[in-house]
Amino acid sequence: MINPLEIKFDSCQLTNEQFYKLCQDNRDLRFERNSNGDMVIMAPTGGETSDRNSEINFQLRLWNKQYKLGKVFESSGGFTLPNGADRSPDASWIPLEQWNNLTLKQRQKFLPLCPDFVIELRSPSDSLKTLQEKMQEYMENGTKLGWLINRKDKYGEYSWSVISKIIKYASSLVPGITDKFNDIDEAMRLGFNWAMGPFEMLKSIGVNEFFNRIDDFKNNTFLENLAKTKDENFYGSRQLYTDIETLGKVKPKAIKTDKNKSAEIY
Repeated sequence: MINPLEIKFDSCQLTNEQFYKLCQDNRDLRFERNSNGDMVIMAPTGGETSDRNSEINFQLRLWNKQYKLGKVFESSGGFTLPNGADRSPDASWIPLEQWNNLTLKQRQKFLPLCPDFVIELRSPSDSLKTLQEKMQEYMENGTKLGWLINRKDKYGEYSWSVISKIIKYASSLVPGITDKFNDIDEAMRLGFNWAMGPFEMLKSIGVNEFFNRIDDFKNNTFLENLAKTKDENFYGSRQLYTDIETLGKVKPKAIKTDKNKSAEIY
């Protein structure tokens, strides 16, 4: 584990152009500057953190590709904030209007703005206090929504405990209650307004990651079979009773198909 290295620049300052060229000349490292001009050098992340950063960026890009509302940037994308700091969030997003207002030259270098949405994932070498201060800086410079993901704290462990129990219970109902597990997802979305059902959560977490963290699923036929195959594509197609784009926005319209004196069918 290599801790970030901070270099003071009390007696001299790099211009924005000099700092940009320094970053381009050392692409294997990540550089940031605070509003005082002091530089922080961060070594490449470990495999686990890199994998999670990649997944976060993939999910954000997938959402943006669906709705086409803005531009997504990964951890090597630099931003020069209004306070003069240069930051590179693990993942970030800006609306199309901001992107379209940038000149071609501005787009080629660190973007002179603060993203509307930023995500920072804490790695083992990251100081929680430093990340919290960085998130505060983002908010003060115009960020509207920021996520600081600290997987190893008690809140992250509690979230995992709840989600894993939901998945284990729901999967224990297959095939006893139903042999179509996405029926359970559909019931949770329709009946309880969940954005994702238990098996969609499992798909999102990843089969291998899920089984790396649990080992107690005896007599759960679904999980026992999945543990043998480790099939990341187990889910197949999502049912179409609800559409994630319209869920919670459009209410189904009842259409009368038949009736008699005592009853009506919709």
